[in-house]
Amino acid sequence: MVRKLKGPPTRVVRPSTSFDRDAHLKRAADHYNANRFDEAIRVYVAMAAHDPQDFMAWYLRGLVENQIERHDDALESFAHALAHCADDGLRIELKIWTARSLTAQKKFAEATKLLLEAARHHWNGASQLYEVIELLMAANSFDVLEPLFARVLELQPDHPQANAEISLFDFRRKDFESAWKHATRALEQNPELPAALRVLGHIHHDTGDVKKGVEYYRRAVDGCLAGKGPINVIAVYESMLGALVYAEVSDEELRTSHENWHRLVAAKPRPRKSIRPRGDRPLRIGYVSPDFRHHAVSFFFEPLLHNHDLSVVTPVLYSNAPAHDDISDRIRAAAPEWRVITDRPDDEVFDLIEKDEIDILVDLAGFTLQNRMGVFHMRPAPLQINYLGYPCTTGLAEMDYRFTDEDCDPLGETDAVYTEKLVRLPGGFYAWRQPDAFPKAGPPPMVKNGFITFGSLNTLSKITDDVIALWSRLMNETPRSRLILQADSLPNPWVRDRILAKFARHGIAADRLVLHGRMAMLEHLELYNQIDVALDPFPWGGHTTTCMAAFMSVPVVTLRGRRMASRMSASVLHRMGFDAWIAETPEQYIQIAKGLVADVDRLATIRLAQRTVFAASGLMDGHRLARVVEAAYQAIWDHHAEG
Repeated sequence: MVRKLKGPPTRVVRPSTSFDRDAHLKRAADHYNANRFDEAIRVYVAMAAHDPQDFMAWYLRGLVENQIERHDDALESFAHALAHCADDGLRIELKIWTARSLTAQKKFAEATKLLLEAARHHWNGASQLYEVIELLMAANSFDVLEPLFARVLELQPDHPQANAEISLFDFRRKDFESAWKHATRALEQNPELPAALRVLGHIHHDTGDVKKGVEYYRRAVDGCLAGKGPINVIAVYESMLGALVYAEVSDEELRTSHENWHRLVAAKPRPRKSIRPRGDRPLRIGYVSPDFRHHAVSFFFEPLLHNHDLSVVTPVLYSNAPAHDDISDRIRAAAPEWRVITDRPDDEVFDLIEKDEIDILVDLAGFTLQNRMGVFHMRPAPLQINYLGYPCTTGLAEMDYRFTDEDCDPLGETDAVYTEKLVRLPGGFYAWRQPDAFPKAGPPPMVKNGFITFGSLNTLSKITDDVIALWSRLMNETPRSRLILQADSLPNPWVRDRILAKFARHGIAADRLVLHGRMAMLEHLELYNQIDVALDPFPWGGHTTTCMAAFMSVPVVTLRGRRMASRMSASVLHRMGFDAWIAETPEQYIQIAKGLVADVDRLATIRLAQRTVFAASGLMDGHRLARVVEAAYQAIWDHHAEG
């Protein structure tokens, strides 16, 4: 709230003909233009003392106070001006300036209320309305913007920035066709507009065209840094990093691109905290994640959390989840200490972690959505580790270690990708939690169908053109075979048509593809009973999906690549003893898949035993995982404590 007004001076000086108001205004302007802001304010104070109802004196004083960031004083001056201003247009301008000062103080709700009033006033002026929109964006009021962008486009259909911004709304609600239309229209007016390039990057990435996605993301970032237009440049850069993991780029490009992230961040790392000998106390381990909820990461984190020895470590969980659910409740109940850091600024989170006296801070997200990499960059803990949620380096000098294993990162083969020191956990870097409810695993569907059904329930961004080419080749070599895909965006006709067209270019007719959208977990698991053999994409393969398929007794064929992202499925299969399903070349991949479906009786026998093999493999042994992780924490801490 605006603080209480002090009211007019107790001694009212009546207007006098000897007071030259114009001269005072000129004197104040001269001081202002010479950057003598305090002197300009003193002139406006004198004007208001002479005539307390001179709203222009209060208004101009508030503008100067706002510029020099005396926002409490500015709010008081604007309030006085509003109290004495009768002109509707000027009152709106005063409210806009009041909103600017409120925004600077992070009083976003109050600022938004005033700005929406200004938007209604400027409803018939595209340029004025867009100026208000920009202020609403600065006030983090994104949830009110869509109808305002739509109104700007009613008034000015080719407005480039409005087209670019509304395309982002379209993309977020999976209306890819409209998003594409608005983004391309924006680029027709301004080919270097970062906001439009960003959306085309998202669309290409999410529909499997990751190389084009990377290209658009790079152009968006470069355009923003060159002053071509505003975007959340860090978020777009992080989207580009994720796309690079999907793409076939060199180790040097992948590592360097991650290392360059820090150049976009204004905050600087703090000095490293002291490292104390642990003695008999448990180490305080902080886990930071946006995914303590219904998310793939929780399937791998819960086995660790539930099996931690609290005499050895004290887990402190920092949840940055956009929303909490029943899985969040279960994780919170198992955590000795729980903090919610969603929407809290990095410096506040830094102070919280420092106050909690965390010994080792563990990042479970990498550069995935809602990460808190900015906090790790500031280094709130003596030692910091990246683990579990991102199959690549973070590039941060402040990230000391990364947990992995010899299957995903063979010694000497992948070290050059990482800035972190790799810690290879014996027996595997993960354990998996089975779903709370699951269907019985069925026989191969080819028994009753009379044809072979391949399937991949991975996100569509992993289904790149190279993947489609190889899968199409496999289908062409297995007559009458079908392929099941499931992804959130597949119900969208525009996306479906693009996917069908890609397969059609390789001779695969639409009636051989079965496309599903989002499903509830039980329905998702039941879908595996319609698949004879699961096909792993590349170069970013499955992990959760591979565990799901293996648990549902569906064989998985994977193509092992050069880096962790393309080796996680191979890790699962190796630990189950199914190395024969791991291909080293595309030709091997096809031969393995064809071999699995060539003998239906053998395939049926495999499926009868596969869930038992999965359970016996140690893939769900959270007790083993907790012991090796705790041993790693102790060894790392003792190593640094000893100097």
